[in-house]
Amino acid sequence: MTRYFAAFPLPDPVADHLAAALPPFPAAVRPEPRHHWHITLAYYGPDDPDARLTWLTERVHDHPAPRVRLSGVGGFPGVTWMGVDADLDAIAEAATAKKESRPYVPHVTIGRQPRPGEWAPDLADYRGPEWIAPEVVLYSSEQGRYTRVGGVRLRSAPTC
Repeated sequence: MTRYFAAFPLPDPVADHLAAALPPFPAAVRPEPRHHWHITLAYYGPDDPDARLTWLTERVHDHPAPRVRLSGVGGFPGVTWMGVDADLDAIAEAATAKKESRPYVPHVTIGRQPRPGEWAPDLADYRGPEWIAPEVVLYSSEQGRYTRVGGVRLRSAPTC
């Protein structure tokens, strides 16, 4: 079943910097593939991609492009992640279709493990390069494969 989510992808130089900083993963930890690294703003589940992209465009296009930096490390049960140093609450709320019961914690998943706390890499002092996130991307997810559906350019986003 295809599911959808909105996210900021990591630019290649940011992903390169993070990849160079990561220590080896122990056998019990499944690394998150680099091409999956992103900062999720909202999950939608099964959906009509065209309608969702139109809806997302209406909700986020007028938001300013945020300055973002990966910073520190943390985790949820079964997940190790890199923290995000940016105020993304407003854009995440705009991109969310229904109110979440958990607080929004922007992050980039780097590993999955069967038991919480099984792996905590020494990355507490990590600070990646800063970048401007110029667009929110709608992705589809099916059987572990993420595919870009479309993007919404944000206000004040630099043009290429």
